[in-house]
Amino acid sequence: MWGKYYYISSQKKIVKTAPEEDSNEMFVQFAMQPLVQEYRKIFNEDIIANTNKNREGHRTIKNTMFKMLPIDKAILGMVVR
Repeated sequence: MWGKYYYISSQKKIVKTAPEEDSNEMFVQFAMQPLVQEYRKIFNEDIIANTNKNREGHRTIKNTMFKMLPIDKAILGMVVR
């Protein structure tokens, strides 16, 4: 996933050259885009302007990220290994 690799879903292949001019690298496609989409679902202009909603949004995004990327289990697994 790191580096200039691209995933072609129709062929289920990973290649080093971009199949199309607007293709995203695998890291962007599989890691960054889902995170940005979740962030944008929670935060919008109304929430940013309102301090209480902003704090609630931060709590929501924190809980969502912990569900998507359970850091506590990952660290425990690394320590055990």
